[in-house]
Amino acid sequence: MTDMQAQLDRLARDEAWSVRATAARDHSTRTETLDKLARDVDIYVRYCTAKNESTSVNTLARMTKDHEWTVRCAVAKNKNTPESVLIDLLGDVSEPVRTATN
Repeated sequence: MTDMQAQLDRLARDEAWSVRATAARDHSTRTETLDKLARDVDIYVRYCTAKNESTSVNTLARMTKDHEWTVRCAVAKNKNTPESVLIDLLGDVSEPVRTATN
């Protein structure tokens, strides 16, 4: 683990949602850390994690079950989301999520 990754891991555990969101947005954040951030209580932290192109395919697939449509929409817009996951999102209850799969 690099010093930067260690620093991002520390940021990901911060009490402030805005600091955790900084780690969630950073492409240098380790996939293991992004996996934890995908379960964060804060919607914006999860949204940033779903947008991050370093988030693993498995984590993105799990995030399609998030109760917030904005998070699912970010998963649909992530260029690394596999086609099989996008096909599942076509049946989402939220119209913006279905639209984002195109």
